[in-house]
Amino acid sequence: MSTAPSALTESQLTDFERGFCVVESILDEPAIAALKAAVDAFADATSRSADLGRNLSPRARDRVSRLVRSPLLHQMPPERPRAHESPELGRLTWHPRITAVLDELMEHWRPRAEWSLTGDLPPVLDVPEDPRRGRYVLHHINAARHDAGTAGLPWHHDYDQYPQTNRSHLMVHVLIYLNGLNGTVGDLMLAPGTQWSVASKRALWQLGWQPLPGAVVVDDLPPGSAVFIQSAMFHARIPRPGGQDEPRYFIDLSYCQQGIHWPNGYRDSHRALRQRHLAEGGQRAWMFDEACFFDSVAAHHITETARGSLLAQPMSAP
Repeated sequence: MSTAPSALTESQLTDFERGFCVVESILDEPAIAALKAAVDAFADATSRSADLGRNLSPRARDRVSRLVRSPLLHQMPPERPRAHESPELGRLTWHPRITAVLDELMEHWRPRAEWSLTGDLPPVLDVPEDPRRGRYVLHHINAARHDAGTAGLPWHHDYDQYPQTNRSHLMVHVLIYLNGLNGTVGDLMLAPGTQWSVASKRALWQLGWQPLPGAVVVDDLPPGSAVFIQSAMFHARIPRPGGQDEPRYFIDLSYCQQGIHWPNGYRDSHRALRQRHLAEGGQRAWMFDEACFFDSVAAHHITETARGSLLAQPMSAP
């Protein structure tokens, strides 16, 4: 009996256990060209709507600006463009080479303890096997064109959980660089191992993009390459000079392992993408199941306004 070839090498699977793996040239030249045109159109539309949301209160605007991928963004006017609305960008969410890698990562990954005395991989937690772990659901897709002079992005992680308490299930971010990376505009910096420590998204924000012990800088990738990272791992964008003639075309997709309810992604995207996926003959409608999510705006409010331990808060009667 023949088996389908693996999308990843053993080395890449081991790399991902430590936090991330790189898949070079996951997209071919025609796909890169089509997606760059889509990102250009999206970036131009985003620029035209840059003043949307200025009617938010100063306090709300400050919270939007300082939180990484805050659900407060849902309060922005509906005219704000969304990446999933672009046919080319939306279709990327079920790209066969990307989903082949995700299939292996989700199946292979197991939750681990927070740390190890030896400095090696922490031990795998003794938790019941769950067949749902092999399946996953899209959380969101974002896109941006980083032109010369784009600011850096301080240390943060993107694991969605309210409040941050555990890492029982995997969330993966797929960072795609259509022009590759060449040491201009911005480098990707990663801190392998930090995904095992439970912390708020901005716990290391005040460090800017100062190198952490063991940090890895990714600054040399061919066009169309992708970096698959465990979303709980801290990462940053280091600002670099140059790039006047070659912007940094960036797309990030995020996927959540099934088996729990996750804070919801961008509103209405799952239904729209599922319909388009099925209309194009897709067989993965489960990747767009909005039943896997709960209201993150309410959860964010509870987390921000709570004082002391959440379990010590007065609980309403069922």
